[in-house]
Amino acid sequence: MIYGSIDELVVTGCLGPLRMGISPEEVLRLFGPPQDVGATRSTKFLWKYGDLLLDFARDQSKPPKRRLWFIGLYFRDGPFHTTAPLELCGWIPQPWTQPKECEEHFRALGVSYHP
Repeated sequence: MIYGSIDELVVTGCLGPLRMGISPEEVLRLFGPPQDVGATRSTKFLWKYGDLLLDFARDQSKPPKRRLWFIGLYFRDGPFHTTAPLELCGWIPQPWTQPKECEEHFRALGVSYHP
């Protein structure tokens, strides 16, 4: 099992071993194949692991390589669920968590909030 926290993601941009700029091959080694794959009209493509969404974009190298540039955690009507071997630790918002609670939590971490 791989552990990560929302606090870590917000403060450092990393979620456990996931960090901006890693390759899809590194993600496959860590998490295995995604549950679903999608694409956008741009050069990006999306990997979905339940409520975890990873977006890869082409870098500026020649030839271009895909690199992780977005980590999304989506909290919907129930608890966070992922098909990746990832467990969230620490503070986790629930469907009933109010925006003010999130703001207060992140301010306590030293993260600026600008509505």
